[in-house]
Amino acid sequence: MADQLHQGFWQDLLAGDAGGSPDLRVFLFMSSFSADPAAVHLDEATLDEFDGVGYGRIACASVSVAYDTGSGQVRVDFDDDAWGDPVAAGSEAPAGLGLYRHVDGTAAADVLWASITTGSFVNANNGAYTLVLPTGGLLFGRQAA
Repeated sequence: MADQLHQGFWQDLLAGDAGGSPDLRVFLFMSSFSADPAAVHLDEATLDEFDGVGYGRIACASVSVAYDTGSGQVRVDFDDDAWGDPVAAGSEAPAGLGLYRHVDGTAAADVLWASITTGSFVNANNGAYTLVLPTGGLLFGRQAA
């Protein structure tokens, strides 16, 4: 699996549900996670969510979704955060993170935006897993011309 934007992101963007400060959440997943790029909702993915004790999904704070006219990109950004402190090792190390728009907390309604495997998700000493975003945001989406 590689970093990918899912169809849910593009549908939200076109419907106006991605504008402003949507209720975004992130979760860690393990190696059996899979989601087709055409996935819209979480129930269309094999989630295989991280299972370490102390872990919980993050409700993103200070979310911004903005269109950069200069680059033609949609940029998604929010505050850095952490998953619990401490978080115990799970049955395996996290392989990546998922980003979704929270609708009502059900997998059939919550909208999958992205799955990201680039980065390090090592937790060698049962501390907090930290989420530090690159300058400029987490996602840079642009449709091909």
